[in-house]
Amino acid sequence: MSEPELIVILGAGINGLTCALEIQRRNPTWQVDLIAQVLPGDPPPFAWSTGYSYFNRFEHTEYFSAETIEEGKVLALPNFQVLQPDQLVEGAKHGLTFTSVSVMPDQVINRLLSEFGSCGGRIFRGTVRHLNEIIEAPSAIVVCVGIGARTIGGIEDTSLRPMRIQVLKLRAPWMTVGKAFYGEDNVPTFFAIPLGSGDVLVGSKPDYDDWFAKPRPQTTIVLLNQARKFCPELIPTNAGPDYDLSSLLVWEGCDIFGMRNGGPRLEVKLAPSTVISEGVHIIYNYGYGPSELQVFQGAAEAVANLLGAAIEQGKNSDMSDDQLVSALQSPDIDDDGQMADGEILSVPANNITDGGS
Repeated sequence: MSEPELIVILGAGINGLTCALEIQRRNPTWQVDLIAQVLPGDPPPFAWSTGYSYFNRFEHTEYFSAETIEEGKVLALPNFQVLQPDQLVEGAKHGLTFTSVSVMPDQVINRLLSEFGSCGGRIFRGTVRHLNEIIEAPSAIVVCVGIGARTIGGIEDTSLRPMRIQVLKLRAPWMTVGKAFYGEDNVPTFFAIPLGSGDVLVGSKPDYDDWFAKPRPQTTIVLLNQARKFCPELIPTNAGPDYDLSSLLVWEGCDIFGMRNGGPRLEVKLAPSTVISEGVHIIYNYGYGPSELQVFQGAAEAVANLLGAAIEQGKNSDMSDDQLVSALQSPDIDDDGQMADGEILSVPANNITDGGS
């Protein structure tokens, strides 16, 4: 009997855990091991500290100040409507409303962790500074380390850059609708998301190339002022117009996401012998930024497809290039890691090539 395939996942965030579970479910005779420095239950150093609510449905309205807005990338949204001119706020030239959801990564991660263990998966706490530190050469390594791919030896993807978003939680259970405002560049300048807990998450335009992982007091003041301007619904009905929104503040924090110039990386390559043992497939799956919360399930399915085709090619030297390309077919993904036209997730179809990253 041949040895079971050993698959190593690097990273235990929502992306890495979903990939690990999807691969282990599809291949129960394989051994999937997950290695991460930060494990579920640890205080998060960067991402996911904002705590979006787990599948809370709410009515969401978006306003755009630009003359033209980007073409839609999904076929339909629940209860979608285009706002009429008399429904727009001051400064907005376009608007729309639809039913949306907010997601709490902590709850999703805990569920994924439990199911992964039940399927036979294993989790190890460890720091991988270079891919060659993985002593027992696996059949494949799946890289889901986000911004960490900048510094891990054997990857060192310098196209990754930090994207910092500072947010506040305001205790306002009476506000049950979401809002977002987009500037001339179609980038959000302010957003408010009602959470299932009764809190409202408010945030503003992201800052790039900013590694500061703690909330800045001056930014908190700006966010409170924006909240007053854009969301008067946050003021209690029995309070006056000068009500101090800071009295609703229950938490402040920030996330640092890994954005990648040219878009997310989702591809499979054969590792060169200078990095790790020859014949090991490396699947790169990172660079989505905050869109990871939208695409993590689709990304995991794409990774499992890539992995299955790569393992099959290794076993079947007669597998034609056409068969391989067919096995790796995936829809397109754009530079922001968003869904493409009518697709759950989009990723480029990539052939398996020799060489490094």
